[in-house]
Amino acid sequence: MDNLELIKKHDKGTCCCSFQQHMRTASPTYEKIIEKGEEIVPDVLKYLRDNDGGMSIMLLLQDILGSSPYQPGQVKNDKGENAGIGKFNVTEARQAWIDWGVKENLIALPQANVIK
Repeated sequence: MDNLELIKKHDKGTCCCSFQQHMRTASPTYEKIIEKGEEIVPDVLKYLRDNDGGMSIMLLLQDILGSSPYQPGQVKNDKGENAGIGKFNVTEARQAWIDWGVKENLIALPQANVIK
């Protein structure tokens, strides 16, 4: 099974998961993808870009790389203190990962978005 087939199988196997830990354990593909390390990151980013990958795909990237380019804003309490993380926006997170991948020269923008 090539990388994109493995990633697609993982996405399909975790489509009904709502908790991060379940996304890591619901499909046997998670460990196989993680074991590939950073070499699979361009393929994960391509899948995310081309297939509107969701949380389980972004979680793979975060787990492989140990960080995320998407940082939801902090919620402030009435004293102006940080009271927690704001609502996670999947569309913004996906775009942050794609933008990061383009900036790092790991993926290109889709042809429709390339300015000539």
